[in-house]
Amino acid sequence: MPEYLSPGVYVEEFEIGAKPIEGVSTSTAGFLGETERGPTVPRLVTSWLEYQRVFGSYLGSDKYLPYTVQGFFDNGGKRCYVGRIVKAGDAAATAATVKLAAGSANALTVTAIGEGAWGNRVAVKVSPGSLSGFRLSVYYWKSAPTALFDPDYDQKANPRPTAVEFYDNLSVDEASPDYYDKRVNAVSSLVRLGRQAGDTGGAPDAKAGHMGTAQSGAASTITLASTASATDDAYNGMQVWIADKTGKGQVRTISDYVGSTRVATVSAAWTTQPDSTSVYYVSSVASLAGGGDVLAQQGTAQAGAASTITLAAGASAVNNAYNGMAVEILSGTGLGQKRTISGYVGSTRVATVSVAWTTQPDATSVYRITPRSSSPTTSGAIRIPPVTARDSPDSRRSMTSPLSMLPTPKGLPDCPAPSSPTVRT
Repeated sequence: MPEYLSPGVYVEEFEIGAKPIEGVSTSTAGFLGETERGPTVPRLVTSWLEYQRVFGSYLGSDKYLPYTVQGFFDNGGKRCYVGRIVKAGDAAATAATVKLAAGSANALTVTAIGEGAWGNRVAVKVSPGSLSGFRLSVYYWKSAPTALFDPDYDQKANPRPTAVEFYDNLSVDEASPDYYDKRVNAVSSLVRLGRQAGDTGGAPDAKAGHMGTAQSGAASTITLASTASATDDAYNGMQVWIADKTGKGQVRTISDYVGSTRVATVSAAWTTQPDSTSVYYVSSVASLAGGGDVLAQQGTAQAGAASTITLAAGASAVNNAYNGMAVEILSGTGLGQKRTISGYVGSTRVATVSVAWTTQPDATSVYRITPRSSSPTTSGAIRIPPVTARDSPDSRRSMTSPLSMLPTPKGLPDCPAPSSPTVRT
């Protein structure tokens, strides 16, 4: 009861009966399904263009989520949560990664924003910042190119990246407004940059690239143009691509560079020696690797032959355990090759591949084995991460059935080719 301290007339209101239930918004839908790429944490999406920026575009006539989300927005929808799913297998789906080096140590790690083999089609390049620090360039291909190339230097190579992101003047100082965690991780739809176990956390090497026409070449050297750096070892550890004319298509790692003569020594002899017509470029672009929708087994080979590979001792001891699966060489001898396993002997760990290797793997070859059809299906076991306050600006809203929330369809338009979004910060 209120306390009255002076004479007067007071009005008191008393609530009679139960309070009415307050109305809540029912305009926010939720969608779960397969996407081209993206995070596996549900994300708030407010337009079809935003969906494409985060999750990619169409990925097949039997993958319905992109069409459903587009139909939702075309028919007046305003807000929805999208949850990308990956199929659960014998091992967890993995996200692709690549280490950024500083000298002989690992400085930072770039990780694809979500699990899956799509991350293997992401490449990054570190170069000097235009004002300070370092610049991180990120490239994503919807369809993997035959061989990795630097899109900034090689304007003729196809396919072109589907999405490109640039982050300039990055710093490793947490107090800096250009701290990479603020600039990259708060914006990027493709990668996360951070310090992982074994990383120093310092700034990665940021070496400037170079493009020109060679002066000459030899069995394992190339004399760069006179405009190349005059500093010894300026390009050590970087790759040199022959982009045109004699020796086109070859890529080698530079093991030594003499600035006074512009002679770069490469780690392996040229198949075709470059000459004074060879157009080249020097770059540090590197692709992420190790991403898989379902990872069956990964390790370092014990040996290899013309059409076999002896898997690591930790591989399955069951005959035919990997038959029909794909084995891919991630690093070491035979890098980039992918074959289908046609036979497997568990006692010896020897896997026979359907097509002979172009370059036989050996004891340095790091491989991974994934199911041939690594795309998730809704009939498989599905891992759905929970919505958290950090990942969603409105974590109080639960995901609603998309079927009950869709307006009356108007019909879906023809599927245009996705645009190539570019993020610059």
